Amino acid sequence: MTNIQSRFVAFTLSLFLLGAVAGLAQKNGTTAQDEKNKNILRLLELNGTTAFGEKVFAEIIGTLKKNYTSIPAAFWKDITKDISPLNMAIKAVPAYDKRFTNDEVKELIKFFETPTGKKYLASNNEVGADVKKLWQEWGETFTNSVTDRLKELADRNKKKK
Repeated sequence: MTNIQSRFVAFTLSLFLLGAVAGLAQKNGTTAQDEKNKNILRLLELNGTTAFGEKVFAEIIGTLKKNYTSIPAAFWKDITKDISPLNMAIKAVPAYDKRFTNDEVKELIKFFETPTGKKYLASNNEVGADVKKLWQEWGETFTNSVTDRLKELADRNKKKK
């Protein structure tokens, strides 16, 4: 084999190996992203996002049915095939994908599978309702305080005139 032929073979082999490595890296990247997406969907199921999506989906369909009473039931049955709660959950994946690594998603899954994580999820609505009530009470107190201060300020300004 001549020197030129050797170089050509080495160059061709290098291109082949480079292409194979690039293809393998792309395949592994896709596989890793697919795994992450699957994990995010599991997290969305565990943290209640999917159930919330189902609730929102049912409310949207219910509202549409009330607004369009002349539409036959077959239409609504058909349309619910196209738009499912799973599709709504899939739409939420990018929000988690850009903020969490796959390892972090796995840790969140582990947490929500623990007794503490389950308790957190089970009490979330009650805690949210309590916090909302506390904030409303605080908001009323704060508003009254601001109103009183504004009255005092107005009274002081009247006395100055």
